[in-house]
Amino acid sequence: MSEEEINQSGKWFWVPHETEVFVPALQLGEARRGQIDVQYSDGQQGVVKEKDCHHFNKSSLSRLVADLTLLDDMSTSLILHNLKARFAKREIYTNVGNILISVNPYVVP
Repeated sequence: MSEEEINQSGKWFWVPHETEVFVPALQLGEARRGQIDVQYSDGQQGVVKEKDCHHFNKSSLSRLVADLTLLDDMSTSLILHNLKARFAKREIYTNVGNILISVNPYVVP
């Protein structure tokens, strides 16, 4: 494994965030008293309630899809991540089967 793969291995969770709704975070150490220490993708660390977190596979972040039915996991957090990442690439249209989702390109986040 490369150094990057070693650093990315471990348990990943979607954790609640004030403005982003959910953000990915790596679990640091073992859970204790219902709380886990996490490291966010920006390098900052924090403590979150384990019951508020949702486990996911890190590999699912690297795959953006034009049709949400192709996602590895149909969770709210992964759907929002996919829509946000596609919006950043100026791809404002995404399908859910035969339903079209359009993210307003004129709204500044």
